[in-house]
Amino acid sequence: MPKHSSEKADFSLKYVVYAVILIAVLFFGYRAFVYLSSPKECKESSLSIHEISNEQVLCVFPDNSRLQMILKNDGRSVIEGAVLEISGEKGKAVRRIENLNLNPGDVATSVVEYGKENGDIKKITITPLVEHDSGEFMCSIRKMSFSGVKTC
Repeated sequence: MPKHSSEKADFSLKYVVYAVILIAVLFFGYRAFVYLSSPKECKESSLSIHEISNEQVLCVFPDNSRLQMILKNDGRSVIEGAVLEISGEKGKAVRRIENLNLNPGDVATSVVEYGKENGDIKKITITPLVEHDSGEFMCSIRKMSFSGVKTC
């Protein structure tokens, strides 16, 4: 009997290992597919928060009404705009920055209305928008996240 139960355990462990490997292959395969199917403009885009004296310029006004940032285009594509997902203590806000038109190497200041009703900011995710053949395209492969936003 003991031999039979250990064989059964080895058999089920084998399937667990196969399942984990399959999940990993699917996850990384999906990520590779998304990257490879993204337009060239996305692969060449890179939006960052500009630094002055080794400090990133990203802050929220003391009353939580607005968010101020200096954005920099570190890539090779023109960045038309950005989508900000702002997660607060009480809710989430999505804001668009239109007409940035940041050429490679350019820097732009932006102030975005946030809203006091969402509470203190926990996390900000910024996704660049680039111009593509079919119109504006959101480059989710190039999004960046920040937490611990300072007060201006």
